[in-house]
Amino acid sequence: MKGLILKDFYNLSNYKKVLLFLILFYGVLGFATDSIASMLGVIIVLSAALTPTLFSYDEFSKWDCYALSMPLTRRDVVLARYIVSATLVAASTILTGVMIVIAGIIKPDTNTGEAWLSLKLMLAFALFFISIMMPVCYKIGPEKGRLYMMASIFLPIIGTFIFKHMGFSAPTEQQLLRGSNALLLLAVLFVVISYIISCRIFEKKEL
Repeated sequence: MKGLILKDFYNLSNYKKVLLFLILFYGVLGFATDSIASMLGVIIVLSAALTPTLFSYDEFSKWDCYALSMPLTRRDVVLARYIVSATLVAASTILTGVMIVIAGIIKPDTNTGEAWLSLKLMLAFALFFISIMMPVCYKIGPEKGRLYMMASIFLPIIGTFIFKHMGFSAPTEQQLLRGSNALLLLAVLFVVISYIISCRIFEKKEL
């Protein structure tokens, strides 16, 4: 399984310059606009959005057929992919957390409470995204699954926009804090369920 994980990271190394540029860009923009978590939170979402890219590489090279010729189970292949995606999201989350701490030191007036709240919401969104896209990619492939990817990104944005413009009262900070914790736990549960579904799909899939 270690080889499967390293293979995915090797494929993603082609994007390291782009990701580094985006981290620097959103980091500077976040410091300049006093919204460091919101800006760097985009990196968390982008790291999750690399999931379909991994499937595209495998589909192009017929990797799954080759991988299953080795002493690996289909569950091993699926688990490795989830580990890679979770590692990407975890790394970007830690990076964002470090940047929030640095921002609080450099600019003491930074609202770090709001920043940490934004970080948790972005992390939950990224986990929900992974939990949706993984089974979709295993079922219909990354190319056909791009419509689901766009829906996963834009539907929450549209929902938030509608919520704001329908006269609903904004939740208090305590409500947001409790809600974000519950949302994060729910997102983790969704990832576990997603893994089980992906395993069942891949086990039945003809290669």
